Amino acid sequence: MGWGGEKIVLVEWERSGGSDTNIWMLNTKLQDQFAPGNGWPYWGELDIFEMFTQDQKDKPGYDFGGQMGTPVSGYGQLTMHMGPAWPAAPCFCPASHTKSAWFQNSAPMTSGCTAQFANSEKNSIATVFGSDANGKYIQLIQYPTIKKGGKNTYDISPGSGPVTQKIYNNGALFWGVPASDGCAAAGGHNPSTGFPFFEDFRLVLEEQSKPNEGQWFKVTNVQIFTRG
Repeated sequence: MGWGGEKIVLVEWERSGGSDTNIWMLNTKLQDQFAPGNGWPYWGELDIFEMFTQDQKDKPGYDFGGQMGTPVSGYGQLTMHMGPAWPAAPCFCPASHTKSAWFQNSAPMTSGCTAQFANSEKNSIATVFGSDANGKYIQLIQYPTIKKGGKNTYDISPGSGPVTQKIYNNGALFWGVPASDGCAAAGGHNPSTGFPFFEDFRLVLEEQSKPNEGQWFKVTNVQIFTRG
């Protein structure tokens, strides 16, 4: 199933050493992500915690290191893909292919629309899909504090981990990318609806390390909190 609109997606997990943990969200309209003509990334891909350990093995000449010299095994990255169907020029965060241009904000932000989180053996991230006076936004909280309130409600607030800036979709921004960028109009930018990330999205859980290497991650808790 998928979940749309304002919500909070909480995922907690454990991992083995060397795991290439990948936790994504994909639009329910994507039945085959890379099939010809299916519109990817037009319907959106939200990488909540994506690692590159296997990518480094497959492409040893590429620098997959993280911000401030973090080794590839030490972090998982938030990335957002949306916009015209591939192979056109999609909107992509981080939008710059030059790594030095990513480091424009304080940790954990590496640009206006991406983040890198510590790859702990036990981890948890809450992804908040919300709205405020500035528009619709997505915000990630590592190690959130969750307290049960009255009438079957819950309060989620920052805990011991970092909290990203809010990544906005509004009149000026298409999920962190300037609305003036050509990919925004071609990608269906709509300040009112929050397209595509406020549509129904489902979780995708992937261990990217090769099977014969024995790496794994285990999801210990998934909770979806929706606005009543």
